[in-house]
Amino acid sequence: MIVAHHQFAHLDRLLGTLKTRDSTCYLHVDAKVATLPHLRNDAVLTAKRFDVQWAGFSQVEATLELMRTAAKCEAHDYFILLSGADYPLRPIAELSAFLSKHQQDCINLTEFGRLGKSIDRVVIPYLERGGGRNTGLGASMSRYANLFFRLANRLVGARRKLPWGFEEPDFLAGSSWFALKKSTIVAILNFIDQRPDFVRYCARTSFADEFFFQTILRQCGLDKNCRPNLHYTDWDKAAPPYPAELTGIHLEDLVRGFVREDGYGPQRPAFFARKFGPRSSALLELLDVQLAAQSLAGVEI
Repeated sequence: MIVAHHQFAHLDRLLGTLKTRDSTCYLHVDAKVATLPHLRNDAVLTAKRFDVQWAGFSQVEATLELMRTAAKCEAHDYFILLSGADYPLRPIAELSAFLSKHQQDCINLTEFGRLGKSIDRVVIPYLERGGGRNTGLGASMSRYANLFFRLANRLVGARRKLPWGFEEPDFLAGSSWFALKKSTIVAILNFIDQRPDFVRYCARTSFADEFFFQTILRQCGLDKNCRPNLHYTDWDKAAPPYPAELTGIHLEDLVRGFVREDGYGPQRPAFFARKFGPRSSALLELLDVQLAAQSLAGVEI
């Protein structure tokens, strides 16, 4: 399952690496894209497209649309969420073997208050149109209005009443990307059907894509059998944008194919990396050579 809003040549390249007899790619293209891109490699497009905003609930809506679309196929065992700026570090056959061996959900989980995750994201109201990727004068005014709105709420100590049955410790945080079992996807979709009040509440929170699914897993009792996600990212650069665009300086880490120990867990295999951009072309050529060699060698963890 892929969410994309630009870099469609790279997206097409990504789709080509994911194509196997046993996999299907599902694609959500941001509604801001006026003309759908022509892709040489096949993908199932979602029927609904959302105008996805940075930090807004629209990111969750796009993911849910992908889940609903992909869940219609009975053949899938795992559902993996990627961005259009991702790329694999290991062959898909090796990924399949890894998931079959461990039979766990792969998603970053942490308590609020750790790793820079503030509970303010949940309890302070957020206006979606404050998203940082909007452009133009109206977007600038919207960002400033949202900043003022949130600061005012903090100053007066305003905290929203949580959905029925929820307390602050019930919320878990993490990151956006995951690989979840079919049974977990079904549990998530059932939960949101049964708790529309939870969905409505989260629609006015910030960075819901980094806690919405984690919190549902906790509510369903599915958070105890999880591994950290499968992504390599570089958050160590000195200045934004984050995460860092991957270039030749990352080659050694990417060839190793591991995520170093972090707040989510010990060192672990990395099957995908993000984010790739205009300066990543030489690095991608080298990664393609490595992927081809690994596929021929039949490497398996």
